[in-house]
Amino acid sequence: MPEIPKWFPRTIEELHRPDPGDPPSINDPRVATSHGGGACPVQHWGVLIDGRVFYFRYRHGYATVTLAPDWFEPGLLPTMDPRVSMEEWEAIYYKELERVNGVFEDFDDSVLPRLWIGNVGGHLVTEDDDGWFSSQEQLDDAFARCLDEVWNEPLDEEGWNAVREAMLTGADRGVIFDDDLDDLFEDKEG
Repeated sequence: MPEIPKWFPRTIEELHRPDPGDPPSINDPRVATSHGGGACPVQHWGVLIDGRVFYFRYRHGYATVTLAPDWFEPGLLPTMDPRVSMEEWEAIYYKELERVNGVFEDFDDSVLPRLWIGNVGGHLVTEDDDGWFSSQEQLDDAFARCLDEVWNEPLDEEGWNAVREAMLTGADRGVIFDDDLDDLFEDKEG
């Protein structure tokens, strides 16, 4: 039986339980530690050498990395910005949609407030609608390209303080997962 490569997806139970002494799941000199795996989406969480935490995701040919401060739990990324409610976002969305008479090609995304907090870098890896990497090198390259985009960007301290306050007070931030956001856009386009 052939040996299973190190980059082969782990089971969900193993995703959150890396073995002691395991090397990082992503090979980049800026990564102190990481773990993850999977397919469609590929997901990795970790800590960078400067203390910031990250969440890396690859799905449908598109890779992203989200950065957060050292005190935040990487397993909770991405997280919504508590300064923007879904209702506020939808009101602006519908107003812009009305302005362009429902023509999505004319839609100006820049008018929408950011729902998610964190420095996010991303890029299209392939036009194929795939959700896995064919090698560890491909994964490492996609991660490095995403991280390069946001490495020098300062974190939104005001936004992260609002997240911390919401966590301490137990305020409902209305957190939705990115798959739910995908569904929201599909409902509006369909």
